[in-house]
Amino acid sequence: MTQIQPTLTFSDRRVPSFTIKLLINEIKKRYPDLKVSGIVPVLKDLGEKVLDSEQAYAMEAVDRIAEERQFRYQDQLDVRLDTLDTFLEGLTFGRDEPLNPQEVFGELRELTRTRLELNPQQIRELTDGASPELVEELSSQIETQLQSLELRRLIGAAERLLGSSLEVEDDQLADLDWESAPEWILNLIEEQFKERKERYFSDPEEALVIKSIQVGLKDVEGDRLTESDLVKILGLMAEGRQAAFDKKSHKRIWLRTQRIRYPFYAAELLMSYPQEQIADADLDIGDLPPDLESKEQDLMGRSVLSNIYRDLFLRVISELWVEYLTEMEALRVAIGLEAYAQRDPLVQYKTRGFEMFQRLMADMRLGVVNRMFTFQPRNLDRIQAGVENT
Repeated sequence: MTQIQPTLTFSDRRVPSFTIKLLINEIKKRYPDLKVSGIVPVLKDLGEKVLDSEQAYAMEAVDRIAEERQFRYQDQLDVRLDTLDTFLEGLTFGRDEPLNPQEVFGELRELTRTRLELNPQQIRELTDGASPELVEELSSQIETQLQSLELRRLIGAAERLLGSSLEVEDDQLADLDWESAPEWILNLIEEQFKERKERYFSDPEEALVIKSIQVGLKDVEGDRLTESDLVKILGLMAEGRQAAFDKKSHKRIWLRTQRIRYPFYAAELLMSYPQEQIADADLDIGDLPPDLESKEQDLMGRSVLSNIYRDLFLRVISELWVEYLTEMEALRVAIGLEAYAQRDPLVQYKTRGFEMFQRLMADMRLGVVNRMFTFQPRNLDRIQAGVENT
């Protein structure tokens, strides 16, 4: 949903994407006159509903991710505890030479992938035979650290979804568990969207989106807005800029930021249309002619267009293939640990390798389609001139 065809710009004409066209249709439905004097409340209400839709999507997605992470956490916990039991049982077998306690402790930390903390007496006890109390202590440390790691990953997934930080401190994670963490994170998301809505639309000093609307209205000619005017203003509402410091040049720079994301609300609007009406002319993406593909070929040239698509194919495949080989190498190195969980490493390697290859093929298809729909020439006039000269 977040990777869609963008609004296109040809010379001075703005052609809305399907998403923007849905929003413009909604604006026209609520405010057919499109007078400049009364458009601000309409756009403000639209922006608030966009935030509400994004919040609903984010909370549902985080709730789903939390459930998946909980299953992942339990599976990893079972594997690590099984590894601990297998390792401790192996230490009880007779050996010709005495074991080095520090080496045994280091191997245990590596196999369980946990930063275990034991005092010198407990480390020596490992080689002599771990007591039930020591086994319980080791199990508790594994469970606590793994839970903390998975909760951090859950918070990281939520932050990537939002595109901003939840500003969670380390001491706040200490009191969390899998029963309370999802609801706590959802409350943070709700508070963040509440703060966004206040800062974008209601704050008397900031009201960033309202100011962007007013800036866009200054360039409107006449007392009514055209579709091109609405496309421009909706773009100004969605994006802002933020000051940052460039470490290389030691100068202040401006970064583009995404304030609101329209596809979530556009999806709700699309669901309200009858199925037979979705392909209607009223939902067409704008002024693009029906024979867009032939027009595009005439404009850019068939060979240039083919080269662009070929470059997109090769770029996506190359990036994902290198990532796939890296993951396979990491799997080959770590697959021996499956033996500690009483599983055949060869069978597990084949199974996981096949799953990773299937995911690779799906990611390739998705990546190619996404880039084809979001690609825009950097300099359309230069490309056209090059075609005309050939």
